[in-house]
Amino acid sequence: MNRTSTSRWARIPLAAGAAVLLAVSAPATAWAATGPVQVTLMPEGKHITVNDPTDGHCYTVHELSPGSTGKFRALANNTDKSFHLYGDSSCGSEAHTPIAPGGTLVGLDFGSFKLS
Repeated sequence: MNRTSTSRWARIPLAAGAAVLLAVSAPATAWAATGPVQVTLMPEGKHITVNDPTDGHCYTVHELSPGSTGKFRALANNTDKSFHLYGDSSCGSEAHTPIAPGGTLVGLDFGSFKLS
């Protein structure tokens, strides 16, 4: 009975090729947005900038301005990704309409935001 087998030396390039293909086609998990997002905190009128915000991270008033009791009142999205705004301080309430790259929202109180 003749058995066809792949030599050990032939299997190495096959395995290396499969590893490269897997690395190239694997989905990205958490990538930062490129660019800044600016928010305005009220009633202080304090402007806060977050550079290259991280996907999935919930940004809150308490994180960006410890000790503040206010809410955000404006957001200018100068990143390459959209943001969702939330009325609560934990990104747990229903999200408002996303703010697209280059978009601005003024006049809506919100307690947290994250990349959508």
